[in-house]
Amino acid sequence: MASWFRSKPSSGSSDASLEKQASDLLGGASDALRGLVVDTSASKAAAELVHPYVGRRHTLVPDVLAEHVDDEHHVDRASLSSEDAAVFENAPEEDLRASEVKAEHADGTVWHVQIVRDDHVDPKHCDADGNLKPRRPVPQIRATDFFSKLEKRGDAYVFAGGPLNGWPVKRFWDSSWATKGAPAYPKIKAMRGVRCTVRQPSWSVRGWSPASPGFFFWIAPGPRVHAGSAAAAAAPACAATKCHLFAHRYAKPKAKETAKDLLTYHAAVLVEFDDGTATLFELAWRNGLGGYGGRSNWYPPAAGDAPLPLFEAIDDSMKLPWRSELLEVRGNDVPFTTRAALETYLADGSGREPHHKFLDATVDHSGNVRVMHRTKADLFNYVLNYAARDMEYHEESRNCQHFAADFYSFLVGGKPVQPHSPVCRVLYKPRPYYFIYDP
Repeated sequence: MASWFRSKPSSGSSDASLEKQASDLLGGASDALRGLVVDTSASKAAAELVHPYVGRRHTLVPDVLAEHVDDEHHVDRASLSSEDAAVFENAPEEDLRASEVKAEHADGTVWHVQIVRDDHVDPKHCDADGNLKPRRPVPQIRATDFFSKLEKRGDAYVFAGGPLNGWPVKRFWDSSWATKGAPAYPKIKAMRGVRCTVRQPSWSVRGWSPASPGFFFWIAPGPRVHAGSAAAAAAPACAATKCHLFAHRYAKPKAKETAKDLLTYHAAVLVEFDDGTATLFELAWRNGLGGYGGRSNWYPPAAGDAPLPLFEAIDDSMKLPWRSELLEVRGNDVPFTTRAALETYLADGSGREPHHKFLDATVDHSGNVRVMHRTKADLFNYVLNYAARDMEYHEESRNCQHFAADFYSFLVGGKPVQPHSPVCRVLYKPRPYYFIYDP
């Protein structure tokens, strides 16, 4: 979800010197800015920003200074307005600190929220009436709406204002807020917006619900969605018999295809059960289904402007911005329950017309399920283990094709199969043991 800037530090620059450059740029941040992350082009030149989960610290600065920075990354304060200059010159010494955020994934899922001024109007982010567009990938909110709904609980400030930017999330907090005073929007007139780092409760790193851990969900007929360990508890008593590994590219007009599109394949495994049903297992971005309004290639679109039945079936706890650096695994009960029916579904959906979904679809492997414990609940528990063992998604080394190869090989036994695309085979390491051990 988060849009992290990445810029290569200058030759010979150390982390310490980069932090000093950023500190010089900012001239300090008041206690009200602790925990606020500011999106700015100046920060690109000042520091190397890294992914929040690699355990490093990063420093960011306000975009009001971007046009006042020289080649040595120092602020030309003479060019600032008297009002903005006073903010920096008159700040107490103890407040002259760069705003730092250490995002530790183990303490709760980390999110970033864009806080804008109350009078902010931008055609890209606002509708015709000047209202902020809902459900942005990086949630956005006006300053008064955000800060007026913060509640102090212990040493932390909790956002308790209900849905945020249309996302039905009930609670956020960040324990790094300063304890001297309540957080507030920075008093820099020219600052158009700041980015705030917030954190969900600690259980959020294990699932969408504290009562049902696990980033796997099963879409049963109806549709009904069972998330986490509740999926295994709700599974019917049936056993897996056959499975099929298939892959496809996504349909797109030829004129709009890029070189990357030609190399990008999605892979999944269709598993047949002895009660005549079939479940399609796939790995994807975290919150990809809830974040995209319930759109799926395995279910029909809604009629007209009606909401998708699948989106309405998803619990509000799963309706969050998608996270391309984290994964989820889905079990989709589908109407095509044999290899022949799967091939027909893929063929009917292939082409370049607007209603088509697939290109170059193929079924690469089929085999009998030979793993000893193979009820639907067993398979759900296997993928719960797999998703919990390593929760990160990497386009090159841990993606849908790698999962599909691992899952198929695990179910049928024998020599491991390779991912569909040669590109994905380069960094592929079989990890079928992820399925059989508790995380």
